[in-house]
Amino acid sequence: MRVLGYAVLLVLAIAGMARAEDDKTLLESFLEDTLSGDNRTITVRGLSGALSARATIEELTISDDAGVWLTMRGAVLDWNRLALLRGRFSVNTLGAKEIIIARPPGKTTQPTELPTPEAQPFRLPELPVSIELGEISVDHLVLAEPVLGVAADLNVGGALRLEAGVLDATLAMTRLDRAGDGARLVAQFSNETRIINLDLAVREDAGGLISAALRMPDRPSLSLTAKGQGPIEDFTADIALASAGVDRVTGRVRLRGIAPTEGGGAAGRGIGFDARLEGDVTPFLQADYRPFFGDDARFVLSGWQAGDGRLEISALSVDSDALRLDGALAMAAGGRLERADLRGRIVPPGGEAVVLPMPGPRTELRRATVELRFDRAAGADWMATAEALGLARPGVRIDRAVLAAYGPIDADPGEVLRGKLRGALEGIALDDPALAGAVGDGLRLTGGFALKDAQGLRFERLELTGVDYRATVDGAVQGLETGFAVEGTAAVAAADLSRFSALAGRDLGGAMEARLTGRGAPLSGRFDLVLEGAAQDLRAGVDRLNPLTAGATTLRLDAKRDETGLTIRDFRINGTQISASGQGRLRSGDSALRLEARLADLALLDPRLEGPLTLQGDLARGTRGWTGQVSLRGPHGSRADLDLDAQDESRAELRFDAELRRLERLVPELTGALTASGRAQRGAKGLWTIVGQAQGPSGIAARVSGTWSEPTGEADLTINGKLRLDIANLFIAPNFVKGDATFDLTLKGAPALDNVTGTIATSGTTLAIPAAAQTVRHIDARIAVARSQAELALSGDLGAGGSFRVSGPVALTPPFDSRIAVDLLALGLTDNLSVTTSATGQVVYAGPLGGDGSLSGRIDFGDTDINLNAIGGSVGAAPIPPIVHVGEPAAVRATRARAGLIETEKAGKGPVIALDVTLAALNRVYVHGFGLQAEMGGLIRVTGSTKKVEPVGQIELIRGTLSLLSRRMRLTKGVISLQGGLNPYVEFASSTSTDEGTATIEISGPMNAPEVKVFAEPERPAEEALAMLLFGNRFSQMSPLVIAQMAASLARLGSGDAATQGVKKATGVDTISVGEDETGAPSVTVGGYLSENIYTDVTVNTQGETELNLNLDLNENLRARGTVDNAGDTALGLFFQRDY
Repeated sequence: MRVLGYAVLLVLAIAGMARAEDDKTLLESFLEDTLSGDNRTITVRGLSGALSARATIEELTISDDAGVWLTMRGAVLDWNRLALLRGRFSVNTLGAKEIIIARPPGKTTQPTELPTPEAQPFRLPELPVSIELGEISVDHLVLAEPVLGVAADLNVGGALRLEAGVLDATLAMTRLDRAGDGARLVAQFSNETRIINLDLAVREDAGGLISAALRMPDRPSLSLTAKGQGPIEDFTADIALASAGVDRVTGRVRLRGIAPTEGGGAAGRGIGFDARLEGDVTPFLQADYRPFFGDDARFVLSGWQAGDGRLEISALSVDSDALRLDGALAMAAGGRLERADLRGRIVPPGGEAVVLPMPGPRTELRRATVELRFDRAAGADWMATAEALGLARPGVRIDRAVLAAYGPIDADPGEVLRGKLRGALEGIALDDPALAGAVGDGLRLTGGFALKDAQGLRFERLELTGVDYRATVDGAVQGLETGFAVEGTAAVAAADLSRFSALAGRDLGGAMEARLTGRGAPLSGRFDLVLEGAAQDLRAGVDRLNPLTAGATTLRLDAKRDETGLTIRDFRINGTQISASGQGRLRSGDSALRLEARLADLALLDPRLEGPLTLQGDLARGTRGWTGQVSLRGPHGSRADLDLDAQDESRAELRFDAELRRLERLVPELTGALTASGRAQRGAKGLWTIVGQAQGPSGIAARVSGTWSEPTGEADLTINGKLRLDIANLFIAPNFVKGDATFDLTLKGAPALDNVTGTIATSGTTLAIPAAAQTVRHIDARIAVARSQAELALSGDLGAGGSFRVSGPVALTPPFDSRIAVDLLALGLTDNLSVTTSATGQVVYAGPLGGDGSLSGRIDFGDTDINLNAIGGSVGAAPIPPIVHVGEPAAVRATRARAGLIETEKAGKGPVIALDVTLAALNRVYVHGFGLQAEMGGLIRVTGSTKKVEPVGQIELIRGTLSLLSRRMRLTKGVISLQGGLNPYVEFASSTSTDEGTATIEISGPMNAPEVKVFAEPERPAEEALAMLLFGNRFSQMSPLVIAQMAASLARLGSGDAATQGVKKATGVDTISVGEDETGAPSVTVGGYLSENIYTDVTVNTQGETELNLNLDLNENLRARGTVDNAGDTALGLFFQRDY
């Protein structure tokens, strides 16, 4: 019926238009503008006879942001226009051939328009005193499946008469696409005959509209009847609701006349009433709701109403398995409450909690009680209480919720009811940590209220209190006839705003309080208010702005809006660093505004800028249009001026002129001033001509010119010029860029990226990246923009050698889809500590720039050098350890920040990118350090995603040795692999087999912290394993003390010759070396001085051979040497030597 009502409104909206009937386009546009609202856009086509007795519309559509959701075709309104003058709406026929509802209505975005300064008076609509609809008909009412869950085609017909104490309504609805489903209603009553005739019948088979709309389990067949006929003093109606052919709920409603002595007294006869409904409603409910009702629910109501208006409900009872509610009520003539008694409780029939039958998420309750007591005759105070325990919904749990109200029964003159309120929420637990931190674990409510005859409802210091915040209301709310006028005071205060940080998504802090005093009417927009606020050390989550609100800050706004317009009597902000003031008026034909603001020192925002910043603005509107000036003044004579001159609708001009002096304060490479100026002129038909230019040091220049059409919103603009990229250093520190960029862009059409074309280019640019210890030189880049897409072409050289190219398209609209290829050409890579290599290959990123794309390709590495000594902690090569700065000056910290030396917390969650990158280093990977000399090669394929990296493959040993205590051993194992976080992991080992078993020395662990281990099979102490490794089968001939000292020396691997020094100290010899003889057998040599010029040494190998050497220094240049071994062989020699 609401849809058909639009046809009625169409005619009512134009009934007073003095226009020719044949001006259809104008009428249709008028109706569309008049009937469209915040949640609908109406389109009318084929309107005819709008000012005649029979109006028709070919088609009417209602749409939202998603499109048309309702279509009405063939609408007819045959009506009596003159009857409206007598307050009677009389229609012969109201109908439509077809109404199609495709889906429920959604959101409609209306054009953003500023409201008028003047408030609009609120008035209640005036309705006709009587309505007569002779025929209501809709041939086809089509409901698409999204509306109720089942598609349907209905025929609707009926009539309605409501006038002079007569109600006569008939309605019939038949489903055309399924036989047997339908509804019929007859409702009749006349004050003259006092006879009621009610006949309601609804029937549908299984899977019908009603069961689908109410989401009944199994979608059963339904039948609902309510039928009765008779005089109002003796009327009975029987009600029955059935499903699947079984009566579920039955009952009866009775009306009866009562004698004057029973309740009417001298006022005449009254009407008694009673109703009783009972049955099993569980077949209609979801399984979770059934325990609340059980299989036998009851509703009982009985009472009477006297002829003078007195009302008494002697019994009210609602009973189910979980709910019990009993009550009674008595009201005097005129509606004054005399007595009320209500008691109820909710108790789970089984278990600890019961699910409440309410829409939305599942809601559970352990127990609840409600009680109301009011008896004017008894003269005691009235009271009402409600308590709920164990209330739980998804994400919310409340241990106890309680609300109590009480007060005197005999209120003050003019008051209907007065009382006090006390309430609390205790044990609040919220799953959302941000919301939990803001709310806390409890809330309390206190205050009073008074319900007044003429002044509506008044709240007396109604206060809601949290952990360290509160909100207070003290005022009155009047009724609808005043537009819900309000008057009073509202206040909020928070001692610690940081508790709201997570909820706001930013770092808040400080304390604040605010108070709003005055009056207003929301429906008309009228108000007369004063807002006062104060804050201490306010933080808004922007580190740069926090110094501006340090200390005490106050706010005051005194404003009024009525039918004459908006007046700002006073506006002030005062703080330790910022201040602002303003006043003015806004009226449709006469406006004037003035604003002044001042920042004490710009250095609070940037240490490179010192001095005050002031703003002053004036804006005025007269009968011919707007004029205004805004000026900004900064340190060292920097300025900006904006002038507006819009004297009439056909002409307007906007001019700006700005100068930023001493640009070197921000960009040291640019000395001088940056200036900009321009104008925008409005000509005939709303066409704006725009010209602007900017100049700066080192050839900085830019120019914009073209037009913009106000009626169409389309532009024809070009912007071109040259910029110094050094300006970007303000935002990319500690990185540093140097070079020029040129741009030449065009906008043709509506301001949108689709209509922007042009190029941005740079050449010979240099970029320094301290974090990567790299400098990128000779950067040449070209970005071509067209159709919301940028085509990249970029190349450059790396300071460590080699070059790279970047190319591919990037969409300029979310989600910024791209396909970017990066080519590496012998690109030198180093961490300036332990790893040096070169890379050649290509990787391609495809997908949104924000993540959820893929990275694939292959990179081949050239000669690679890995120095484990530098990684493992060599004093000369290791990085500087972390330094804690105590009492650090601000300037020093700023310098470290620009250098990237201050670590900040990384975000816990980043984009997920699929990986398929092959890292190939087939040979020439050289590893040294810890005595290692190894060449390696292999291939690693990085798969998975950035969330879970899955490396496949490894770099393996080709050849290599391990030198230990002057002995060189062949490596038996060498592997470099990548673990989950792409962390390199190394494993090197060398083993020796003897009669006693196998000994192994192993260097393994993360590349940045490898460990050295020595072990044997079968298991032996580490010192014995070391001796086996060095001496083979002869290790058993060494004393335990020597072996222990060798183990201690092993622990000092990587510290020069400390290992051999430990062994020499343990044995008392002057020299010791471990190696191999000419046959390759392991050997050890120890030696010492017998006197100042006699030196001897002994060599023993693992084959049991022994050799003794004796050296005699005859003088500085002549030496005699003799040798004897265990086989009896001897040798004697004389040697001459001289040092040069």
